[in-house]
Amino acid sequence: IAPTSELAQRVEDIAAETGDPLERTALALELVQDEISYLLNGLNGGNYLPQSAMETWENRFGDCKAKSLLLLAMLEELGIEAELVLVRTQGGDALPSLAPMPGNFDHSLVRAEIDGTTYWLDGTSAGSRLDTIDTVPRFFYALPLREAGADLIPLDIRPQSTPDQIVRLSVDQSAGILLPSLFDIEIEFRGAIGAQWRAIADQGDSDDIKNTVYNSVSRVTGAAQLVERSVSFDPVTGTATVSARGIRDSDWVRDRAIYEMEPPAQAAKNVGFAADRARAAWREIPLKLNGPSYFLSELDITLPNGAGGFELDGPADTAQVIGGVELSSSAALDGTRFTLSQSMRSVANELEAEGLSTARRELVRFHRSLPVIQSPTETRELWEYFGEDRALLAPLEERFAIAIDEADLDDSSAFLTRAYFRMDIYDHAGALSDVQAAFDIEASRDVYNLRAWLRRQTGDLESSLEDYRLAEDLNPDGSTYASQIELLALLGRSDESIEVAEEYREIVDDTVGEINLEAIALGWAGASEDGLAMLEDLATQRQGDGRLLNATCWYSAIWDQMNADRLQACVEAVEKSDYSAAALDSRAFAHYRLGDFDAAMADVDAALLAEPGLVPSRLLRGIIRVSNGDANGRGDIELALKMRPSLRATYSAWGLQF
Repeated sequence: IAPTSELAQRVEDIAAETGDPLERTALALELVQDEISYLLNGLNGGNYLPQSAMETWENRFGDCKAKSLLLLAMLEELGIEAELVLVRTQGGDALPSLAPMPGNFDHSLVRAEIDGTTYWLDGTSAGSRLDTIDTVPRFFYALPLREAGADLIPLDIRPQSTPDQIVRLSVDQSAGILLPSLFDIEIEFRGAIGAQWRAIADQGDSDDIKNTVYNSVSRVTGAAQLVERSVSFDPVTGTATVSARGIRDSDWVRDRAIYEMEPPAQAAKNVGFAADRARAAWREIPLKLNGPSYFLSELDITLPNGAGGFELDGPADTAQVIGGVELSSSAALDGTRFTLSQSMRSVANELEAEGLSTARRELVRFHRSLPVIQSPTETRELWEYFGEDRALLAPLEERFAIAIDEADLDDSSAFLTRAYFRMDIYDHAGALSDVQAAFDIEASRDVYNLRAWLRRQTGDLESSLEDYRLAEDLNPDGSTYASQIELLALLGRSDESIEVAEEYREIVDDTVGEINLEAIALGWAGASEDGLAMLEDLATQRQGDGRLLNATCWYSAIWDQMNADRLQACVEAVEKSDYSAAALDSRAFAHYRLGDFDAAMADVDAALLAEPGLVPSRLLRGIIRVSNGDANGRGDIELALKMRPSLRATYSAWGLQF
């Protein structure tokens, strides 16, 4: 380094800033990584002969040899013991078994010794700082370049001391566990990963930020609607921070009488031991572990206020080293606040072949031991947000509105996301408004189907029928034909139903579906006996077909053709379906038609226990209760008709009074 050069002054500045050798090394490495661009010189011997340190500094570019030589020169001036080494970046740990030749190596580093610890310094990497300088790349072996020659030396196997990634996710489910949740997320990236975000933070336009932030966040949260995205980079710490707010679907899943949730954003689940060892020749091959890597996650969930009764299933704290990966998890549930901190850190380079099966089994057991949150038996369901409770939805509506305002003019997804939310809370008019807005941007088959269903709920049967037909025109698969037949009948045009059923035969190869749809058309046309005969004839040819048994049971019930023999089809349908809610609902209807209200109530209650949101079952329960002298059944009827207004016309057409 020329004594009076700018580079010499920069070295003096580092020396003046700190006398600590490791801090000096980190500052020198930062300068080489951040201020010298990478450019390979493979011409005129450049693939073996590095340019000088001064030339690299003046050019402000160089390849791995040039950057390493510059860093070595700076470290020597700073009194740091260091040397150049060659490594092989591909091929795992095969280097010692190869014939010695220069072509075995494709990269160079600087190896420094500081206070008895070896540091492997890569000038072509990025984002290295004092807290990440101890990271050891997975190159396995290095060849020191010494005048006297040298043997290969192994790189250290050393766990990282600083995480590559820290996820902090805060989820607000205070309005209810079955609603979409509000969330705020912050993801910190360090080291080389953090450096990749620097250009986006410094120069990225709004579209770049929107897309890259969504990709990173959705890997943690799953599909989500994001608002207020941002990316920042701190050059002092080398830390990139990705932040966003958003809305995500509920993770809660019903398990009999309660709901359960496996928490999102779990670092301890960010590991696996996937390896194809099907062939005998492969079974002795060790598994190279990804890394070095170190992830942390911090999750905070606010549960519904005043609900109480939430519990943790599984140990609150657990830690284990499995197959060379260190895992830990610590959970706490305090009233309505759930917190979860986890880590995943690789502590080995590879997993020996004989340990692979054991590691896989241990990992499955570990993941199953991670905490699951269980709800109390009394949980606010989605149909319980009518009246005063509607105010609980205001924060969600506000964030959906922000997402729509931030969306591109040609992006309909924000409108559709809010439409699905409004459908879930039975705001049919609001959902229809959103679907129409999405339709004005892009008219797809799915949008036609959505609009058709919502138009039917709001009483516009003609338009609903037209939308279903347009959807079939875009992609004829027959999925809307049953709805079309019912709408035609309700509009007084049941004579057209048979034509629709015949058209269905032309596009779908499904014997049960074809016969069932034709029977439906005959039923709406006033010939239910003929339709039932068709179903029963087919049933004699397809003994034990659970789908056909349920279709026969349902058809007999809705058109009041039930008898003891047909009830047996209902019993078999329930058994064949493993007591599914749909089959139980059909059998409940059958019992009701036969006047056995107690059996009908038992079946409809079982159906609603399995699927509380099954609206036809709720309506049927109300009808059964009223018929049995229980005036409180009116509440079930009124609620069901709020949830799905179209059921009034359909069930009335089947002769039910309510």
